[in-house]
Amino acid sequence: MRTPCLLQAGHASVSLTAGWPQHMAGFAARDTPAAGVDAGLEMQCLRLSSAPGAPALVLLAGDFLYWPRELRERIEVALDVSPQRLFLFASHTHCAPATDCGKPRLGTVSPAFMDSLAEQAVDLVRRVASLAPKPVCLARRTVPMAHAVNRRRMGYALAPGGRGVRRVVRMAPNPRATRGDEAWVIRARDETGTVAALLWSYACHPSAYPRHEFVHPDYVGVVRDALRECVGQDFATLFLLGPAGDRRADTRAMCNARGLHAWRSRRRFNQFDLPQWRAWSGSIAQRVVEALTDDDGWRDLTPRLESHDAYVPLSRLLTGATGDIGMRVGLVRLAEEFDLYTFGAEVVHDYEEQLRTWCPALRPGAEVRVAGCEGAVFGYLPTNRMVREGGYEAERFLPYFNLEHPFTGNPESAVRDVVVDLCAAAGTQG
Repeated sequence: MRTPCLLQAGHASVSLTAGWPQHMAGFAARDTPAAGVDAGLEMQCLRLSSAPGAPALVLLAGDFLYWPRELRERIEVALDVSPQRLFLFASHTHCAPATDCGKPRLGTVSPAFMDSLAEQAVDLVRRVASLAPKPVCLARRTVPMAHAVNRRRMGYALAPGGRGVRRVVRMAPNPRATRGDEAWVIRARDETGTVAALLWSYACHPSAYPRHEFVHPDYVGVVRDALRECVGQDFATLFLLGPAGDRRADTRAMCNARGLHAWRSRRRFNQFDLPQWRAWSGSIAQRVVEALTDDDGWRDLTPRLESHDAYVPLSRLLTGATGDIGMRVGLVRLAEEFDLYTFGAEVVHDYEEQLRTWCPALRPGAEVRVAGCEGAVFGYLPTNRMVREGGYEAERFLPYFNLEHPFTGNPESAVRDVVVDLCAAAGTQG
């Protein structure tokens, strides 16, 4: 057995029965309260430490669009926990109550729900901290997927005034730009071989559930239910949204049209019906469960628990932006062989590839992964190329996120500087 770390894990459901009806977040065109609950939402907690009494790393994962800054501050004060040791991951489901007062166009927030959410988060972390720690060993693997597709496709449109045409970015399937469609999983097993906790991540917008007027955790909840059926209910499973800013469910395979209509349908995103969505999300769950139960493909990890954070000033991302609050970037080092970079943004997929080119000199041999929607989210994080091209992720999202200033031409430079600083803070020289 490899060198163990100490794990304290727990899970709990977030009650959404009080105070209905509530407005949900994610679709600006949806301006009516939820019609009901199709599936419950949950909040999960994982607490890791390297030795009894050592400072713990606390991970919270919740089924909602974003963790607002105000909620994080309330949790930090109530628990007296260092910000560098607390990471809050939102699944980004588009069928959950609104939580971010700073983005009113994305959904109206209920103060009563926010009070309840803060109380349950604090109670959950305290309850998990009271559990007797157990030694576990960590292992990780990747899971091939074929369920998401890049949503930025170049096309043409009439230029202003009807004088000629211009290149534009359409929100449409772009399979040629879809690379690395895979999930990753980290498994924690105790001395008996029992799975005590699971971290898993996939880069796909959880926005495909077809009954938009009902509460639902989307594919994240389907995978969670399937894992519990396989392993058992006493099991913490945390979902971390991967770099999904420019990826969403690939609906083309579900198109039943023929001929010219089929060609047109496969060049745009279609809405799943409920049976199609169940088949799509069930296939994701099947692949994750099969990976968990298959002993082949797992690579043992040598635990090394570290966490650091830094902030990118918005003035380095948005031209003319002011203020002290920026985009949080975190480094969660779970093992000698594994670094997780977290972003307070809807980060696009190319950044994971970028970090893999930046980090070999900083962390030779380490696997580098990216998770978005951690903590307060300022907006999307596009690459330099996307800023030049335009499109939703680079400019059209701005008013929905209450942002007034356009991106600078070089957001990648600001991100790289922070990555180098985080590596240095973790004791690694660039």
